[in-house]
Amino acid sequence: MRLRFLAALGCAIPVLAASSFTAHAIDETQLTFSGVGTAPSLGYGDVEQNVRDSSNAADWSVYSLVNNNTGNSDVTVSNNLGYTSYNSSTTTVNNARSLNYVHSVTDSGGVYGTMDWIHETATATWVPGSVVGGNGAWFTFWHTYPKSAVDQDPTYHCVPLGSGVNNLGWIGYESQASPAGTGVQPPAQSTLDATKETRGWVGTYWNYSGDPTFAARVDQTNTWATGSPSQPPGVTANTYRIWTEPSVTYDNNGHLLLVMTGIKDGNIASGGTGGYQNGPCSDFNGDVWLFTYTFSTGLWSNGCKVIDSSSASSFDSLVPSANYVYLTGSHIFMDPSTPGQVDLVESPVNRYGVTNDLGYQVPIDNYNGLLLFGLGGTGDCTASYVSNVSPTGSETHDTFMGAGGYWFANYDHAGTNMFQMHKYCTDSSGNVTSIRVGVWNPSGSHDLCT
Repeated sequence: MRLRFLAALGCAIPVLAASSFTAHAIDETQLTFSGVGTAPSLGYGDVEQNVRDSSNAADWSVYSLVNNNTGNSDVTVSNNLGYTSYNSSTTTVNNARSLNYVHSVTDSGGVYGTMDWIHETATATWVPGSVVGGNGAWFTFWHTYPKSAVDQDPTYHCVPLGSGVNNLGWIGYESQASPAGTGVQPPAQSTLDATKETRGWVGTYWNYSGDPTFAARVDQTNTWATGSPSQPPGVTANTYRIWTEPSVTYDNNGHLLLVMTGIKDGNIASGGTGGYQNGPCSDFNGDVWLFTYTFSTGLWSNGCKVIDSSSASSFDSLVPSANYVYLTGSHIFMDPSTPGQVDLVESPVNRYGVTNDLGYQVPIDNYNGLLLFGLGGTGDCTASYVSNVSPTGSETHDTFMGAGGYWFANYDHAGTNMFQMHKYCTDSSGNVTSIRVGVWNPSGSHDLCT
């Protein structure tokens, strides 16, 4: 369900001339999920498959469980861990265990009412024991934030009841040792439950020391979270309001590679353009950054910007009237065919406006396909455009789709690479009826929603 809120493309990105982009029809093959128990009301989202486990004949995935409580905006999300058998042609993801839960707390400041702290956009990787000792360890990251039980802005209603209050959140993470004798298999549920989430990186919205009400809200999460967040290393202060959409991989050479989206202000109120700012509701853009952790030193390097929002419009020709404003929904992985090659998948995001109850237009962002880039090697922040997987001709500007990642190649039954995606399926009135998750093949025209 990658956050409908995020960021962009640019900096040092060699791209082809716009006229050379070619849109491809795609076949949408649905993934099925097994063993989760009571199915979430909206379905599943954000499947990221990053770890091949030959000792257990499994490919490990993390994914979101998405529930709709009282309306389209009142959504709670938690993350699960699953696996798919890599020595067969199945596209069934078998549930292994929860990564985290929805935590409800009462806001002592009285501003937001009872808040459900939710977790989504999980990412995971495994690092061998030769690097971290013992039997190896799993490293998982996600975005944690609360949703509001009352209107966030009672005057302008820019954020409706039940929506996520992203600015109060952080990038959370955990690491757990693999159990002995199980190869790459993740630790048991009891280990995960006993390990507190660490509050990681935040943007300039974070104001624990300067806002007692804000601090009180955060303190209520101490039963399941710990740590003092900070801005990511090497990022200029006051640039990004929020960090989100993490994706991590191990580079097989002693490093974690983590990409995230930094959200920055777009247009606000009277200074805005594009027809979405005839009032106080702001839109946002963002940039994609890469950070490298070196196990031998125990340090994160200063990050570098891979993709700037300013270049998103370079890809408008992929879909007529696309109006791309940034790229996001990152998935980083090691290219299975080229040792040392780091690949990056991004979703271009388009924007349109809806009118709220006071007559103001509120910007709505939607993912619209996938773009594949090559990064070179560890710490390389020069992203080169490789190819695209575009929406089918039946898709429209307000169809939520994309935000996917690489899916191990033998799942496509044809020996070519596939990419995971998900979509919101709606009824004739535009109400969300389900989230369907699948894999894209660069042929055919099957639509998950039909």
